[in-house]
This record gives sequence, C-alpha cells and structure tokens, in this order.
Amino acid sequence: MRKIIIMFFVCSCCCFGQQGKWTGASYSSSGPSYRGNVALSGLVVLNSEKHNEKHDVELSTTHGVQFNSYFFLGLGYGRLFVEENFVAYADAKINFLSAKNRSTVPFVDVRIGTTKEGLMYGVTGGVTLLSPNKKTGWVFYGGIQVMPYEDYYYSLDSYYPDSWNVGYFKLGVAFEFSLSASGLKR
Repeated sequence: MRKIIIMFFVCSCCCFGQQGKWTGASYSSSGPSYRGNVALSGLVVLNSEKHNEKHDVELSTTHGVQFNSYFFLGLGYGRLFVEENFVAYADAKINFLSAKNRSTVPFVDVRIGTTKEGLMYGVTGGVTLLSPNKKTGWVFYGGIQVMPYEDYYYSLDSYYPDSWNVGYFKLGVAFEFSLSASGLKR
C-alpha cells in the first residue's frame, strides 16, 4: 500500500505541478501538455492450470505528459476486482502517426509496475479516436499483461508457498482527456 501511495504522490506532483507552465493541451501540440485517462479493461487468464480465477476486471487511471504528437510518459494506478489487487505503474505510449490532421491514431503502449506480489509488465496496442478539438478521445486497446500470483498449499502440519507469473489477454476502453492551461497561468 505504501508503494501505491508514493506512486500516486509522485504522479500528482509531476503532472499537476506543471500545469501553469504548459501552453497547449491539444493532442497535436508541439510542446509538452498534461494528459490523463480512465480505463476499464477485461482480462482473461492465458495460463490457467494453477490459477483459480479465469478472468478479472481492471479499473485504472494514468496521468502524465504528452511531449509531442508521438510520445506520452506517465504514472498510473489501478484496481483488479476479482483478485482484489492494486497495481501502480509507469506508462510509455508511442503513437505511430501524428494527430495534427487525423482523428484516428494507432499506438503501442508499454507498462511496468508493481502489485502486492511483485513486478507487473505488459504491452498493448490500439487506436485512439480523437474529438474534433483533439483534447479528448476514446481509446480502444488489446494486448498482454503479466502479473505475479502467490498462493499457499496446506498439508496436515504446515503450508507451502508457491508463486508464479500469470499471463492475461487484455481488452479495454479508455476515455482520454487533457486539461487546458489557459485558466491556470500563475
């Protein structure tokens, strides 16, 4: 829990502390701007011989800096509801095309982070459908996410810990937004 609180604090300081300095919040702006999203994902277990849960639902939010039309870097956290687990992660997103004259932008996204059991990582790809002002959009994605899982096997006199990585196929939708810095100048 301490890791999640620290990641949230760092993310908040990095993202919200710089808003007054940013001039543009459009997806196609040339300079850095704040960008965030709220995502809902469905996860299906790929290697399920040891794992009891066959699926999960993740609600997550990511906040960070869109450096230009191609590169986003941020921090986020999420909640897995079936396993009752939290994730905190760093997120890098690379757009294949510039959003200046397009409303559809394909991308690849890489996450690395932590859960209460250990290291989590994943790669997703998808498409962002931008609004005409390029400040909001819907994101559709799919990919692979790997998370550690720990369980205990009990015998008559003691228990034996066992841990392994669980691979998930992930499909999701997110609402992406940016905040305009026009009213936030210091």
